[in-house]
Amino acid sequence: MPVNFPFWIVTQWRGMFSQPVEPDQTPGFAAAFSSAEKAATFMTERGETQWENRLVHGRATLASLVADLRKMGLKGVCLDPTRSEGGETMTFDQLEGLS
Repeated sequence: MPVNFPFWIVTQWRGMFSQPVEPDQTPGFAAAFSSAEKAATFMTERGETQWENRLVHGRATLASLVADLRKMGLKGVCLDPTRSEGGETMTFDQLEGLS
């Protein structure tokens, strides 16, 4: 499954920490989107009014992000989920193994 750069990870502030949003259908996976518009649609359909998009623009950004997300206990990303359907999941090991 190809992952194209850039892509966006959606986060929300929970207290003092910004944490990635996990789709209801895929707990343990961060919601990731191929466009900021898809991210906005997903969040508004969930009834959310505040969020941030974190841009992942290349391999260097990805390595830093994966390290942070693993520390939070996440397993991977869910690409382009919708409110009613989960997207395609990819573990961090799969992401890091892409050439």
